[in-house]
Amino acid sequence: MTTFTPVAPETAPASGTALTGKRRIAFASFVDENYLPGFLVLLRSLALSNPGVCEDFVVLHDDLKPSSIARIRALHPRIVLRRVDAEHYDSYVKGDQDNYLVRKAYFILDIFRLRDYDTVITLDTDMVVLGDLGELLQLREGLAAVPQFFYGQHKLNSGLLVIQREYLSDAFCAKIDQVGRSGSYELDKHDQGILNAVLDGDFVRLDARYNFVKRRLSGDLPVPDDTAILHFTGRHKPWQGGEAGYALAEDRWREFEMGDAEFHAAYLSKGNLHHDLLVHYGTPHVRRTGDVEAARKVAAGHIAAGEYQAAVDLLGSVRIPVDEAWPHEVLGHALMSVSRHEEAKTQLLLATAAPNRAATAYARLAQMAWVHGDNAEALKYATA
Repeated sequence: MTTFTPVAPETAPASGTALTGKRRIAFASFVDENYLPGFLVLLRSLALSNPGVCEDFVVLHDDLKPSSIARIRALHPRIVLRRVDAEHYDSYVKGDQDNYLVRKAYFILDIFRLRDYDTVITLDTDMVVLGDLGELLQLREGLAAVPQFFYGQHKLNSGLLVIQREYLSDAFCAKIDQVGRSGSYELDKHDQGILNAVLDGDFVRLDARYNFVKRRLSGDLPVPDDTAILHFTGRHKPWQGGEAGYALAEDRWREFEMGDAEFHAAYLSKGNLHHDLLVHYGTPHVRRTGDVEAARKVAAGHIAAGEYQAAVDLLGSVRIPVDEAWPHEVLGHALMSVSRHEEAKTQLLLATAAPNRAATAYARLAQMAWVHGDNAEALKYATA
């Protein structure tokens, strides 16, 4: 039986997963200052394309600035920072030892040192998520990837990997080290070359739409509608000016190059929102705009998670028009839940003015009356 030795993270992942038995899944990328603009776009695209998904996002890094880390954290509530062991890869045989980009290309291999998760999905920072990733989140076996575009089915493209726990092991790391130190791999393919040498074709093949390389679109071809992840391989990145012949692809990337205000509003306009993302993006949006409808959504999310005081604080911070019944109802529910019954009664009575909210508001009023032992008033509200 393999012994797993945990690597202490700089920021620990949420511990609740161990208690609930929920499968532990994480996304992961290696990020440095040069590729930070791409990573910020990647985070926005992941949230907007998969608004109901919020897993830990492991950020491997060698020397990010505090200001860069703050920008990353602003875009995701479950960032897990891990500093790579850069010197570990100095012993690997490489095609160009002095090229700093070549050296950093190997750092993503640190992902195999994680011991905290059942599944890890790696994403290169020059990717943009355009579609649903539910199929990837449901994978349970093997190491999955898209085959390389130019080299047939035997070799994988390492831009996206779906790695199961069996590969997050000391034994697999030892195989990586052996190949890296011996140089028995395609040196110009860096981390990808090592993985292909270790796996020798033994990986789960994913459809190309999960790692759709831009080279498929040469000549300004449009991005296919079913593309889930678009990968800007090559030297010229969209945030560095891009490359001639790929304008339509780069337009898709720029859809997610936006400021916080635009991004928060875009996320809140989606359906099926994850609680953690709703709160993370919705709270600053409400503080910035005073948007009552957004405040109602975020407060309802707090209530669903049992965070009643947070709901009271947020909705209490905005001015709710008298005739906006739904926010009054939600605030009344939150106030009732923290035993501020008189204030709750006022809010719920305001909500009864709207036929589509009246039934729920009267039900809560009846419940409060019954709690206070006033059966006559409880009956009046219950039958209203």
